[in-house]
Amino acid sequence: MMKRLLLGGFLGGAMLFLWGFISWAVMTWHFDTIWQDDGVMALVDDIEEHLPESGVYYFPPMSLAPQRSPEGCVRSIGVTGRRPRRR
Repeated sequence: MMKRLLLGGFLGGAMLFLWGFISWAVMTWHFDTIWQDDGVMALVDDIEEHLPESGVYYFPPMSLAPQRSPEGCVRSIGVTGRRPRRR
């Protein structure tokens, strides 16, 4: 049983890899749907100018998000102090 499972996983992965190669390298349908706008470089230049440090940035910024207390966050996701009943 384990041999069949491993063989099926290997063959499935190989077929997926082969389809991905044929889809991206041989067929042109992905390139027919990708568009480029001339305004992209202006956006990239603006980002490089205003965000000089590399890293991860939140968008929208966390400072613009509505402020909640920790208790309000806990209430909004439905966490309570009660434990589930045992059966």
